[in-house]
Amino acid sequence: MFRPNVHIVNVNSEHYVSLSEEFLGQRSQMAEMFGDYQPEFYFIGTYDFHEIINQFVTDKKIDMIITIPKSHSFIDHLFKPSNTKKLAFESTVPVLAAHD
Repeated sequence: MFRPNVHIVNVNSEHYVSLSEEFLGQRSQMAEMFGDYQPEFYFIGTYDFHEIINQFVTDKKIDMIITIPKSHSFIDHLFKPSNTKKLAFESTVPVLAAHD
């Protein structure tokens, strides 16, 4: 009814000049899922996830963030902070974490 603009952003420190076959496959799946909304895709290569997302929200006038957190191992949970949890506390817009 409201015809929202859908911006799909993948922030990853491993992106280089071109995307891997895996990322291209994921992009195709997302394009099919959200095809009715004419999604725009962004693949950003950086280590500073939170700064980039906050800047993206400001630049594109985003009203809500929907995040799909990566599954991590038990060891990763012990030693790496959760991007989603930090984003939820620091974001200026609502954040919805959707688990696959």
